[in-house]
Amino acid sequence: MHKQFRGSSILEDGNKKMKVDYYLIAETKFFYEDKKPRITYGIEIALNNEEKESVSDITINENRALEILEVLQKNTVLPVHLHNVIEDLL
Repeated sequence: MHKQFRGSSILEDGNKKMKVDYYLIAETKFFYEDKKPRITYGIEIALNNEEKESVSDITINENRALEILEVLQKNTVLPVHLHNVIEDLL
């Protein structure tokens, strides 16, 4: 698995600031249909480097994964909402 940092957002709640980091995950997988290795892409979100959530195998298209990641970051999606938002986007 390869994890690549793609950007951060800062949330402010009163006097408290929270940093949200967004990562693209790439994994090589073998599929039974053709037995060839393919790269699948997923996303991880981390809140203050403590609370983390990830979704693997979202797509085999890197550009599509980056588009989804951009939407998540633009809307400052938090780890707790990642699975639901991915389901809605797909």
